[in-house]
Amino acid sequence: MTLAPELILKAGLWTLHWATVFCRNATLHPDVPVKMVNDLMEAIHEVPSILMHWDEKRSLDEILLHLSCFDKRLWKERVDNDKYFVPNLVGFFQDRLQDLGGNEMLKQ
Repeated sequence: MTLAPELILKAGLWTLHWATVFCRNATLHPDVPVKMVNDLMEAIHEVPSILMHWDEKRSLDEILLHLSCFDKRLWKERVDNDKYFVPNLVGFFQDRLQDLGGNEMLKQ
């Protein structure tokens, strides 16, 4: 089993943390759309496995593909933005990777 490179691993874990905190906080509201929570979990559930079974040729693309399954634009239109800050998972992951100095990894 090959782990993801350290910078990607850190950015991925940071993104998972942020997504799960969002999910936890969203479910405190009685009117949270269950489909939104499900879409979020669908987007992140495979990321830990991808990070643990890293394939240099395709894993980064797979992470970005999975994270993009949570469509921020769709949910931003359907929920009250004052109540829910709808996350952009791909953008968050890319920003964290950039913050950690992994710009060149995104360009590959």
